[in-house]
This record gives sequence, C-alpha cells and structure tokens, in this order.
Amino acid sequence: MVSQNHKTPLENYKSLTKNEKVDSYEKKKILDSLIHGREDRVDQDKLAQIYHELLRSFYKKNIDFSIDYALKIKAISQSVDIIKNDFYLKNDKNLVYFYYKKGMYHKSVFHGQEFLKKYPIETVKQAVVYRVLGNSYNELGDFNEAISHYNKAIFIFKEHQEIKEEGRTLINLLRTHVEIDNGLFKEDVFELLKRFDEISKECQFSKNEILKKELNAGVFYDNIEDYKKAKIRYTKSLELSKELSDSLSICQSLINLGIVNRKEHEFKESRRLFNSAIPYTKYNSEKKASLYNNLADLYKEEKNYEQALIYYNNAITEFLQIKKTNVFDVLSIEAFNLIENKVDLLGYIIDKANLLLLIAEDEEQGKYLQLALKLYALSDQIVDVIYFESREDFSKLFWRKEASNFYLNATEIAYQLNDPKKAFYYIEKSKALLLLENITNSKAKTLAKLPGNLIDREYNLLSEIKKTEDKLSYSKPFTVNKLLVDSLKNEIFSKKQKYTHFIDSLEIAYPSYYSYKKRIMVFDSKMVQESLKANEIVLQYKFNSNKGFVVLITKSSEEIFRLENITQIHEILDQYIDLVSKPFVDHKDQQYFKTISNKLYLNLLPFLKNNKDFYINKKVIIIPDTRLHYIPFESLVTSKKLDLTESYLLNFCDISYAYSYSSLRVSYDEKFKKDFFAISPVSFKDLSLSSLFVTEKDIANIEAILNVNIVSEEDATKQRFLNEYGTSKVVHISTHGGVLNNKPWISFNDEKLMLSDIYFKNKKANLVVLSACKTSHGEIKKGEGVMSIARAFINSGSRSVVSSLWDINQQSTNEIISTFYLNLKEGCSKSKALRKAKIAYIKNHKNTSEASPFYWSSLVLTGDTESVFDNYENIWYILIAIMVFVAIIFIAFKVKRGKI
Repeated sequence: MVSQNHKTPLENYKSLTKNEKVDSYEKKKILDSLIHGREDRVDQDKLAQIYHELLRSFYKKNIDFSIDYALKIKAISQSVDIIKNDFYLKNDKNLVYFYYKKGMYHKSVFHGQEFLKKYPIETVKQAVVYRVLGNSYNELGDFNEAISHYNKAIFIFKEHQEIKEEGRTLINLLRTHVEIDNGLFKEDVFELLKRFDEISKECQFSKNEILKKELNAGVFYDNIEDYKKAKIRYTKSLELSKELSDSLSICQSLINLGIVNRKEHEFKESRRLFNSAIPYTKYNSEKKASLYNNLADLYKEEKNYEQALIYYNNAITEFLQIKKTNVFDVLSIEAFNLIENKVDLLGYIIDKANLLLLIAEDEEQGKYLQLALKLYALSDQIVDVIYFESREDFSKLFWRKEASNFYLNATEIAYQLNDPKKAFYYIEKSKALLLLENITNSKAKTLAKLPGNLIDREYNLLSEIKKTEDKLSYSKPFTVNKLLVDSLKNEIFSKKQKYTHFIDSLEIAYPSYYSYKKRIMVFDSKMVQESLKANEIVLQYKFNSNKGFVVLITKSSEEIFRLENITQIHEILDQYIDLVSKPFVDHKDQQYFKTISNKLYLNLLPFLKNNKDFYINKKVIIIPDTRLHYIPFESLVTSKKLDLTESYLLNFCDISYAYSYSSLRVSYDEKFKKDFFAISPVSFKDLSLSSLFVTEKDIANIEAILNVNIVSEEDATKQRFLNEYGTSKVVHISTHGGVLNNKPWISFNDEKLMLSDIYFKNKKANLVVLSACKTSHGEIKKGEGVMSIARAFINSGSRSVVSSLWDINQQSTNEIISTFYLNLKEGCSKSKALRKAKIAYIKNHKNTSEASPFYWSSLVLTGDTESVFDNYENIWYILIAIMVFVAIIFIAFKVKRGKI
C-alpha cells in the first residue's frame, strides 16, 4: 500500500473511499478516524462537501446521521459568507426538512425560523421552508400557523411563477383543512381543489402527489358527509397506492374506505377493509394504532364493548410503542411528554374514555367511571400542552372547543360519582381559558414594568393584524379578485411574523414578563370557597344540546345538579328569549311570559326543590354557558302566585355574571386620574345610523350625576375615546351598537369601534357602562363564551362591564343608568346599585307596558361587583359599632370601680 503520510486527512479519505465497494457506514468510520480531534485543522469547505456526500448517502438509510452531518455543515457555515454560498443555504433548508421527516417537529420549527431570519429574501427555497414549517405546525396541532405558512409559500411560488410548487403546497394545505374539520373552510377547500385542477392542466404531477390529493379530498368529502364522493376519491387513492407499491398509502386508503362503510352501517364490508389493511401496518406503529382505533369504533357501533375497549387500549400502547397493558391501566403524563405527535394520541385516549362512560351507563359499574375520569384527566393535561404550545388564537380556540367536548363528559362522571369538586374543575377549565390567559398577560406587563411605548407597540401590531384579517373576511365572499385575496393573506402573514419576532424579543429583554405571563391560575372549588363572602353564591353552568349541569358553591358547601329534560329546556329557552326581548302588548302576553319564565326558573335552578329561599338577600354570581349567555336571570319568575312585578328573581338577590370564576378574580393595581369619563356621539357621520334619542335634559342629568361634561357630537370620535380610555375609574358610553357578520361594534361620531380595536388594549377601568344595543352579543366560541364588545373590555383589563343583551330602549336605559350612578355614588356595590335601579324603574312604571322586562332586564353586569366608591353606609355602621364597643368598655370600667 502506498504511504499516505504526505497527504492531508481529507486527501487520505478520498483515496481510501474511491472504491465503489466502500459503503456509507465504512466511509463514515474512515472519516471519523482520520479527522478525530483535528476537525478545525482541515479545509472547512472541503470537509463540508464530504459531510454533504455522506448526508446524501445516509438520507434513506439513517436520517439521524443525515441530521448530524447537516448540523456539522451548519456549524462550519458560521465562518463562511453564507449569503453568497448557495451550498450552505441548501444545507440549512435540508436540516429543516430532515427534522420534519424524523418527526422532531419543534426542532424543525426552530431551525426553520432561524433559516428565515438568515435568508430574508423571498426565494423559491425560502418558500419550500415555509411549506415544511407548515407541515411541522400541522403535526403539532397549531393549525392556524400551518395555514399561514402554507399561504405564504403559495404567495412566493406564485410570485416566481412556480405553479407546480404551488400545486404541491395546495395538497398540504388541503390536509390541514380536513384536519380541522369544523366547516369553516368548506368554500376554501372547493376553491383549492378547483385551483389544483387548473394547475394540473399545465403541469404533470407525480402519481404520489395525485395520491395525496385524492386521499385528502376523500377525507374532505367524508367530513361533509358526501360518502359517495369520498368513496370515489379513496378508491382512486387505493389504485394509485397499489401502482406505486406504497404500503402505507394502501393501508390508509383501506382504513378510510372502512370508515366510510362503517358510517353507512355496512359493518361487514368495513371489517373486510380493515382486515385487508392489517398486513400493511407491520412496520409502522402509527398506522397500526390508527387501524386498531378504527376497529374499536366498529366494535363500539356493533355494541361489542369488550372488544372495542381492548382495541382502543391497543391503539394507545401501539402508538407509544410499549407492551400491551391491562385495559384498566392508566399511564402517567410522563409517558407522553416525549411524543411529538400528541394530536392523534389525544384522540385515542378520549375515544377510550368515552367508551368507558358508555359502558358505565349500560352496566352501572363505578370502576368504569373512575377509569374514564382518570383518562379525561390525562387528556386535560395533553390538551394543555398542545394549547400552550400554540401561538395563534385560532388554534387555541380550536383546542378549547375540542377540550370542551370531553370536559362535559368528565362533568357527567363527576355528577354520577357525586364529586362537585371535580365537576367544578372541569367546567371551569372549559370556560374562557384564552380570556384568562390574555388578562394574565395584561397583568404581567404591569408587574414586569414594561415601558409604555412597548405596550403601545404590541397593541398596534395586534390591531393591524386584526384589521387586515377583517378586511380579508369582508372581501372573500364578494370578490373574484384572487390577487387581492392572496395579497391580503401575505400581508397578514408578514404582520404576524413581525408580531412574533417582537414578542420573542420582549421575552428575552424582560424575562420577568415571560415568567409572570405563565402564571395562569385556574381556580378549583376550594379556592372559590376561600374567596367567597358569607353572602355570596356561585352558579357554574355546563350546557349543550344533549345534557346540562350546574355546580352550586357557597362559602361552606358545594353541590352538583343535573339539568333534567334538556330538550324541553331548549324549547323553553327559545320561547323565553323571544318573549323577554320585546314589550308586552296586553295582559295575555304578560301571563304567557309569566308561565314560560317560571318554567325556565324551575328547570335552571334544580336545587330549589330542597331550599326555595337559599338565594334571598344573597349575591349570586352566574357563570353561564352557550345559549345561557343570552338570557337575563333577573327576569325569571319565581312564583306564578305572586304579582308579576313582585315575582322576578331580581327582587330577592343581587345578580352578576362572569365568563369564568378564575378570570373574575384576577386582581389589578388600579390608579386613575379621574373618577368619570363620559362620551355620547348623539349624531353620526355614517348616514345609516340615526341620531340618538337623547334630550338635552338627559345629557344634563348624567352630567350632573357624574359631575363631568359629556364629550358629544363631533368631539366624540373613536380616537378621542381610545386616548381617554384607561384614565378614568368609570367609563360611560352612550351610542349605537350591533353585530354584523358575527363581528360586534359600537359607533362613535366618525367611525365604528370593532372588537379588535379594544380587545388587546392594555388599558382598563373599574367599570365600563355601555348604553348601546347588543353589547353582550357576538359569536359564541365553544369553550370560551361570547366574543362581544363587553368581553373585549374585560379582556383589555377592565374589572366589570354593564352591557345589553338586545336592542335597548334609550329612554328606559337612561332612566335606569342615571339611578344606577346615584346608587354607586352612595356607596352601593355595582350589583346592588343596578338591582336597586331596576326595581325603582319597575315601581315607577308599574301597570304599564314600560314595566315589561324588555325595558329593564337587557342591562346586565359582568365581572367584579364591589363598590366603585367608598361605601359610606358601611362606614356609618362601622362607626356606630365602634361607638357601642367604646361605650361597653366605659361602662364595664365604671362598674369595676364601683361608680355604677
């Protein structure tokens, strides 16, 4: 053998590996031995090239080695002008993809974001990275981030006229849309499929790409219950899979065809298809887990619960690649922490828990309930991980909705086990967690002492995102200009990236801010009881179309009750909402309302059977759910025997509302420059809005009570309000309000204020009074509540809001609010002040149509109920008590000395 001593290590490597018989593993071994301990003393560029050759040879054999070499090349690139060197750019791009293929999605995202910062120019390679990032976000369950990144990739591909790459990205985008499966993207999917067909006429896609499109299109049609088209697509994907000898795609196509047949109750054919898929799952645990789970679904449909339970359990253990366990074993959260794809696993666990609940209903076996509850607890922990890893509100709302479904089942188990503590926990977890997170975030900014200019910048960035999203939302149904839609999507993505980078920089510059914002405290029932006063009661509702529960908590007790006759309750609710939101015309209307309202009262407050007077002279905090957000409990009729005006629940207790108990109890340091700020445009530049029915006397009356000058007419602009908000303890707004396309608004003289204008403001008031129509209305987000203007003020940090449930009568509203303010200034709590104002109004208008609940019950108090101003009445009682105490001491002293 010729001496190699005069050669460099890399020349030696080339010489020793030039024989084609030397395989990749031998080459790796030779290189390691030659450069070990002297990597930095060889030509770095040539070493990187060798690493790249090895990387390529290992890609399909051992992706771990490929990742290792890509990381080594990246390290070398730190000393190279990477902008000019396309070789290193490609390596950084490949690294993002390798981590995605390996299933290490967080690392893929990390290196992908690094890539985008390094290479800011929007090239085709950058678009490819955006697509891979979309894939990783999709696997992590952050679907909105996935959609945003796919749309950004599509935009760049279009700019560079890379329509084939656009088509490939559309396939991935289709997959995310069908994963979400909530009906929101139905029209988008039709447009996507149409666009792909257009591209297909100009470009030839590979059979593998067509296969993916057909498979996902099948899932889409399956989701919208068009099973005929779903079968056609799945059959095509099966044919293509067989042509390609793609065992995993054959397996998935067979499974999906089996699912459709199960839904059509073709159980025999469904089982045949599932059994046909078994051989193709031999080397893939995720596919085998999916097959087991679908077989379990089939057994469940056939009511063979024993086999269904075994297969649900097998799906979980197979996915985790652990030995099969007993069906009654529950793994700890630690077993799941290292799993990147938690989304599928979560589905398997919930499916098993749902079956256990079903078995328990049939067989009344407590052990099944206990096990199901443990599995729901595990699901709750996994959802928390996915939720807090998601950065987009859309994705967070998606996971709140998903969690809300099993939280209700967990509540039912807690009811059956008579465990109100667990019931309250699961109901509270299903309520407004996003709101609590935002309020905590707002508080964190104060605690971390973030400079005002940074807080303003965050608000401005978020507002710009929301405005552009609104513009896109309004444009999509009415425009055929695809370029405009693409441009708006790209603008949204760029603004979101800017916001993300800003938040990342904040968390680095102000680590305490990051620490404070993670301190999200969800109250349990013990914490609730510790925070309650002796005269306070909490009613926590969980409610959907099939079942409902209410947890009653006082300072010393806690109970859970089922809402019976749920179908009847929904029917009564429809009637009640219709009746309460319009004036009585005659005595017949009044009597009918009395009957319906009393029925609803008895159904929503089932605990009255044991204690009819429990709420008298109490403060009742109601935490509603779904449709219950839209009703005033104050106008529920407690007795058909009493006169109507004397029978309202309003007469017996103070009532307030909250989105969740946890968000209600977040405390703030409040410092305001003044007590009141009042604004009322009266007239509007928008000609579609009529002038307010407000007399000079009304304005003078409010001004006299509040001791302020109301900002009105042309001075009452949106910007004037935004500048003033946060400076005053009490904010009064009298204007028009409404909801358009599920987007709530109130109007100022020059323009409308939308939910997004105030939602992320880091400003607050102790009390905001919204004398406008439908300020408690908006879209109900499952697991979060109503996205109303009132909620926006709570989200921004205000402690409480008085708002309206329907279109208000300006005259009656002015009368009630004027009295409300007088009561506040006398030291009443907010809930008592509003209650007394309503009772006074009813008394003033007794025996007239104006006494109808329509005129007074629309106004509701959400949030904190405490006094805005010093309670002089309480101070007087305290002074009397002190004087009596002193007198007793004085008399005792005299007696002791024999003076008396």
